[in-house]
Amino acid sequence: EGANSRQRVGADVPVGTNSMTFPEGTMRNNRTHLLVYAVSAWAEQSGPAAVSFQDVLGIVSVAVTGAIIAATSAVQAARIAASLSDKFSSLERVAQKMETAKNVPVPIVDTFVSADGDEKFVVKAGSLLGKMQLRSPLSMVMPCVHHHDSVIKVVKELPGASMCSWWSSSSEVHVLHMVDGCENTWDDGEMLLVKTSNRDILIIDKNRQTIPLMRSPPLLWRLMETGWFSRSAVRMYAPMIMLIGVATLLFFTGDTEMASVILGIVLVAGLIMFIVSKMNCITDVVAFIKSLPPERFRAKFWKTVQFFVGCFPCAPAFIAGTTVGYLAGAVAVVGAALCAVEAFGRAAIVEGVGSAFISVYAMYMKLVRTPGATEANEAQEAVYLAQFMTGALTLVKGFDSAMESKERMFRTDPIRSDKLLEAARPMDDSIGIGLSSALALETFRQQGASARQLQRVSQACRIAAQALISHAQLQLASAQEELAGETGNWPRSPESLGFATARLVDAASADFDLPSLEAARTATQRRSVEEHMATCLQEYQDALKQMLSGPLASKPLHRYKWCLKEVKRAATELSADLKCIEACVGGAPIAGFYATMDVVACYADLVYRTAAYLKMEISSGDVSAVDTAVFKVKLYQLKEQASRIDDLLQSATAPLPPKEVTKAKTGFRFALRSRSDRVAALASPRQENGQTVVDILQSDTEPGRDLQETLRKARRDSRQLSDILGAIEVALLSTAAPSETECHNIADRLAEVMESAEALRQLQVLRAGGCFTEVAAQLREDSAEDIRNRLRGEAPRATLAEATEGLSTVRSAVGLVSIVADEILVAYRRAEAVVHHMAETRKDGYRMMQLVAQTKEFLPTLSAGQMQKIQDEGISFATGNPVQALVRLQESAEEPLRAAFVSLLNRLK
Repeated sequence: EGANSRQRVGADVPVGTNSMTFPEGTMRNNRTHLLVYAVSAWAEQSGPAAVSFQDVLGIVSVAVTGAIIAATSAVQAARIAASLSDKFSSLERVAQKMETAKNVPVPIVDTFVSADGDEKFVVKAGSLLGKMQLRSPLSMVMPCVHHHDSVIKVVKELPGASMCSWWSSSSEVHVLHMVDGCENTWDDGEMLLVKTSNRDILIIDKNRQTIPLMRSPPLLWRLMETGWFSRSAVRMYAPMIMLIGVATLLFFTGDTEMASVILGIVLVAGLIMFIVSKMNCITDVVAFIKSLPPERFRAKFWKTVQFFVGCFPCAPAFIAGTTVGYLAGAVAVVGAALCAVEAFGRAAIVEGVGSAFISVYAMYMKLVRTPGATEANEAQEAVYLAQFMTGALTLVKGFDSAMESKERMFRTDPIRSDKLLEAARPMDDSIGIGLSSALALETFRQQGASARQLQRVSQACRIAAQALISHAQLQLASAQEELAGETGNWPRSPESLGFATARLVDAASADFDLPSLEAARTATQRRSVEEHMATCLQEYQDALKQMLSGPLASKPLHRYKWCLKEVKRAATELSADLKCIEACVGGAPIAGFYATMDVVACYADLVYRTAAYLKMEISSGDVSAVDTAVFKVKLYQLKEQASRIDDLLQSATAPLPPKEVTKAKTGFRFALRSRSDRVAALASPRQENGQTVVDILQSDTEPGRDLQETLRKARRDSRQLSDILGAIEVALLSTAAPSETECHNIADRLAEVMESAEALRQLQVLRAGGCFTEVAAQLREDSAEDIRNRLRGEAPRATLAEATEGLSTVRSAVGLVSIVADEILVAYRRAEAVVHHMAETRKDGYRMMQLVAQTKEFLPTLSAGQMQKIQDEGISFATGNPVQALVRLQESAEEPLRAAFVSLLNRLK
C-alpha cells in the first residue's frame, strides 16, 4: 500500500488457505506493505495485518578496483533491481499466511524485555561454547552441536536491580534445562521458557502467569527500523561509500583533482541509482534472470554466487601482492565463507576487525610513511590505495553482515514448534496442571524419562493427581447438588409428579360402566350411563390438566433441561480431564476396586428395596392389567440396576495376593473380619459351594486372595440376579394380568432376587473399610516396573522411589476418578430419561386432552366398543411415559444412589 492508495491482489481466499498464486505481471510500484483483510458477512476488517516486503538476497555489491568506476553505476542498478525482485517474491511468502519459517540457528542468549518494559530477563549460556558464541556457527557444519545450550541461566531483574546486581538479592536466578525431545523449550519445574521466534520468547512462571518477552533492541536495530539506515541502502551505496573514502584519502595526500573526479562520479552514480530505484520495468527482467537456474538447485546456486561476490573485495588486495594484501584477502574470504554458512555475527566480527586494521594501516602508510613524489613512492602509494579499498569494501561488507545478524535475531516469523509442547497444551488447558507439569508427563509418555527428569515426572504426577481429584470433587459435588434439587433446577422429591400420575392412572382405569351402556335400551337408561361416563372423562381431563400445568409445566421442564445440561457438562469435563491424564500415565483398574464395591453395594441395596416393594404389591391380592403395566416398568428398572451391577463387577479388578503376608496385610485381614461381624446377623444366601461373601472375608487366607474370591463370588451373585429377573420378565410378558398362582410364583422369584441382592449388599463390609494396603502395594509394584522400562540411564534409588510413589499416586487417582466419571455419566443418562419421558408426556398429553374433549362432545353417538378403545388408549397413555418418568425420578431420589455419591466423595477426600 502506498501513501494514498491501495491495490487489490488476486481474488478472495477462504479461511485456511496455505498458499496462493498472484496474477502474472503484478507490479509492486512504490508500495511497501502487503495487507491481509479478514472479511465477514457484514463488513471488512478495519485494521488489517500488515507485512513489509523483505530484502533477502543478501549479496553485497563491491567494486573490484578504482579503475572501473564507470561500471559501478550499472552494477549497482542491477543490484537494486535484484533487491526489488526479492521484495516482489516475498509476496508469495506473505500469501502463504506466514507459514512456519525455517528454524534458523539463532542462539537464545540475550537480554529480553516485556513490551511495557516492566519485566526484564537476562538469558545466559550455561556452556563454554555458548559463552564464546560458537554454537551457532558450529551447528551449521557439525550436526552433533546444537545452536542452543541444553542448560541456560535465566536472571530476572527485580525492581530496583542494577545491571551489576544479577547475582545479588535484587535478582532472581533460575537454571533451566532443555526438555528432552524439544529444541526450543527449557524447564526447571518453577519456570518454563519457550522460544516462539528469533525475537520473542514466552516465560511461564510457577503461578501459571505467561510473560511475553522480546529481545532488547540495540542501537543498530533501532537505526535500521527508521528506514533511512536499512540494509538495502547500505548495499545500494556500498561502492559509493568506499569511493568517498578513497576520495577523502586522495584529498589529504594532495591529489585534489582525482578526488574531485571520483566525487563527481559518485554524485552521478548516486543520481542514476536513485532514478533506477524508482523504475519498475527492470523488475521483470531481473526476476527472469533470477529464475534462470533450475529450481532444484536454484537456492544453492545463488548462495554460491553470494560467496563469490563476497570474495570480490580481495581482488585489489591480491593485486597489491604484499603480505598485508594477502592478509586483507584472507579476511574477505573468511568473512564470505562465514556468511555462506549463515554465521553472520561471526562474519561481522572478522570482517569488521580485520578491515578496520587494514584500512587504518593503509591510510597511515600512505599519509605518513610515503612522503615525496618519487616514482617509487607513487607505486607504493598505489599499493596502499588498493589495500585501503579492500579494507573499506570489507568493512562495509562486515557492516552488512552485522545488520543481517541483527535482522535474523529480530525476525518474528514463528519457528518450528516443539511437538511435545503442542501435545502437552491440551492437557494444561483441560485440567490446569501447568504447562511445565503437562510437558513432563507428555515427555514421559512419548520418550520415557532420563535420570534428570525423573524427579520432574514425580512432581508432575503428584500435581496431576491433586488436580484430577479436585476436579472430580468439584464435578461430583456439582452433579449431586443439581440432582438433589439444591439449585432449584431439579425437583427435590417426586411427590408432586407421583400424585399427578396416580390420579391420572386412577382416572384412566375408572369404571366407565360400559356393560350398562351396551345393555341400555331406552334413552333414559343411556342418558344415565352417559352422565356417569362424562363425570369419569371430566376427572381424567382434570387429572391431565393438573399434570400438564403442574409438575410438567413448560417452565419447570425448561429448568429440568438446564439441570440436565449442567450434569452433562460435569460428566464431559471430568471425562476429558481423565482422558488427558490417563493417556500419559496409563490406567490402573485395581485403584478403583474399593470405589467399585461402594457403588455395587449401593445398587444392590436399591435392587433389594425395589424387589421388596414389588413383592409386597404383587402379594397383596388381585393384580389388574393396569398394575401389571406398572410392574413391567418397575421390572425394567430392576433389570437396568442389575445390568449396572454386572457392568461394575465385570470392569472391577481385585489386587493379586502378595507373595508374602506382611504384618500390615495381616492387620488388614483382621480389620475385614472385625467389620464383617456387623453384618453377620443378616440373611446370607448360600451357593453351591456353601460360602457367602462374609464367609470368604472371614476365611483364614491371604488378604489378596480374599479380595479375588470376593469378586468372583459377587460376579456369580450378579449373574444369578440377572437370570432371575429374566425369568420374571418372561412370566409377566406372557399375560396381561397374572393369575393368583402366577403372582405367587413371581413373588417367590422376587424373594430370590432379594436374596441375591442381599448377598451383594454385604459388600458394604469393603465399603466401610478405608485400608488400601493390597491395592497400594500392587500399584507401586506396577509403577516401579513401568519406570524401569522407561528410564534412560541410571538413577539414584531415592529418586526411583519418589518417582514410583508419584506414578502410583496419580494412577490411583485415575482409577478412582474413572469410577466417579462413569457414575456421573450414568446419573446423567438416568436424568436424561426422566426429562425425555416428561417431554413425551407433555407432547402426548395435549393430544389426549383433545381426544377427551371430542369424546365428551360426541358422547351420545359413541358405542360401548368405541368407548372401550378410548379408555384403553387413556390407560396406555397414563401407564406409559408418565409412569416411566415417575419411576426414574423416584430412582434418582432413592437414598442408595445418593449414598453412592456421598461414598465416592469420601473416597476422593
